[in-house]
Amino acid sequence: MLAFLPATLALAIGMTSGQSGPPRGVLWAVCVVSVASCFTSSFLLFRRKTGWAIAVGILFLLLNAAISFFVGCVALLQGMKF
Repeated sequence: MLAFLPATLALAIGMTSGQSGPPRGVLWAVCVVSVASCFTSSFLLFRRKTGWAIAVGILFLLLNAAISFFVGCVALLQGMKF
């Protein structure tokens, strides 16, 4: 369940935010939660020391890292003046 938290947060915020998007503080919070759950869920799977658990842990690590990177970039771009 912890591995799906970043994707759930990103979808929920994307669906509930208005046309201007969510505030920067919310995006930074989602980014921090995504990074924390990314490493925690993968570490918990790596401890099982089976091939499938390690493969799924790497998959979740890459997926959650991509979500964290995307949300962090959006937070940075939202604060810039163009």
